[in-house]
Amino acid sequence: MRTGLVLGVFWLVIPKARQVPRPVWAGALTFAGFLAIRPRLVLVGIVAAFIAMVAVALAQRRSAPSRK
Repeated sequence: MRTGLVLGVFWLVIPKARQVPRPVWAGALTFAGFLAIRPRLVLVGIVAAFIAMVAVALAQRRSAPSRK
């Protein structure tokens, strides 16, 4: 039952997934990986995901050409 629900949610989200910015993906993947390894430390996983999002956003900003 749970697997069917998760797959149904993925099926609904896939068309919108291309509009999600890369920093959000980085944070979500970091959080999911952290929860898979240490499920009891949810707060530390949230902080790690936030740091990953900020790092990716800063890297994108630095690599983008300036608009001067």
